[in-house]
Amino acid sequence: SGTTNSSRPSLSAKAAKGINEVPLKMGSACILVAIIQKALNTKYNAGLKQDGEFGPKTFAALVKNKLSTVLYWKQFYEITGFPVGTGGTLVTNYTE
Repeated sequence: SGTTNSSRPSLSAKAAKGINEVPLKMGSACILVAIIQKALNTKYNAGLKQDGEFGPKTFAALVKNKLSTVLYWKQFYEITGFPVGTGGTLVTNYTE
């Protein structure tokens, strides 16, 4: 199954039930991870499945591009460009 940069995230069951909180790290699963995956695909052509699960491929894409592998709001903003506060307002506004 090919993933394109313009594809919408297709969250796994685990990510759909996940709590949107930081830090995001290996094992995290929520829509915030899918947004990170989309940004990595767009900015770095990472070819990640946008499933919202922070696994080895997401980790490897961060390492390859010299980005932090533990993401707090500051790093989330730096990668995605979304100015999200601790309230997680981004989640309700997430669109393509």
